[in-house]
Amino acid sequence: MRVMILFLFAIFFFRQIFGGDVWYCCDNLLINIPARKFQMEELRKGVFPIENPYIFSGTPFLADINLAALYPGNILFFLIQNSFRALTIAIVYHFFIAFIGVYLTAKMLGVSRIARYVSAIVFTFSGAMVTYTNNLPMLQVAALLPWVFWAWVRLLARPIPIRVIVFVLLASLQIFAGHAQLMYYTWLLLVAWALWFRPKKIWPAVGAIVLVILITSVQTLPFLQFARGSTRSTFGWEYAVFDSLNPLAIVRLLIPWSVGILNEGSAWAMGGSVYGYVGVLPLVLVLVAPRRNAVVRFFLIVVFASFIAALGKYT
Repeated sequence: MRVMILFLFAIFFFRQIFGGDVWYCCDNLLINIPARKFQMEELRKGVFPIENPYIFSGTPFLADINLAALYPGNILFFLIQNSFRALTIAIVYHFFIAFIGVYLTAKMLGVSRIARYVSAIVFTFSGAMVTYTNNLPMLQVAALLPWVFWAWVRLLARPIPIRVIVFVLLASLQIFAGHAQLMYYTWLLLVAWALWFRPKKIWPAVGAIVLVILITSVQTLPFLQFARGSTRSTFGWEYAVFDSLNPLAIVRLLIPWSVGILNEGSAWAMGGSVYGYVGVLPLVLVLVAPRRNAVVRFFLIVVFASFIAALGKYT
């Protein structure tokens, strides 16, 4: 099975691994590559950049959490001179990170061996994860989500020191990974799990949460101050829901080209900007899932709540 998984990765990333192709599009080209290039040049001078003097009359660098200035994975951009090749390697290995994280989570939840692999494949190669390749911090945070969830469930089940340490490290790593919105969704999931399964045992985990807050304050406190100066903080409800998932576009989650092709301008049912192909397999699994299983019921509720939220202004 492991050989088959490696073969799957080799086929999926054939152009990047064997063909020399690199990722460069969108926020990676406009934000992430320039940020990493600037940061690595400053580090080679022996300076950690707090500000970026090359944008406007100087802009905060560390305070912009989306730049993931403190994420350890940035070492790739220091070691590899070609920033686009470093970006491509980072994207591929974060897919591996996501795959292993989901596999371990499924194993912890007690599903069969084949189901662990299926779960990992469905999550890792989903349209959402592929879309996140356009913005490395989003991919980094999404890839670490199953790891943080895995550590959280284990911590609540048995709050021993080693599990506290593992959760604190993984949760802190995800915050440093850069994308506040997906990190926020992760914490909503953690709280929901605790209230559903361990409402009386959440207090031992509070200490771990405090440690995460303290460790990441070097990033989050400047970010909170920076965010207050953002123009987005002044926008209202209409801005928050402008890219809601159009109900007519739901079919695209199953049959991608059924309502037109977005990049050809032929789409007649527009939808949210960051979502992608789901496929039939997850729906089949939902239909055969044992409804009496508490874990299954929990995730069905999460799916339903997430879907309603994605519809935004259409609900």
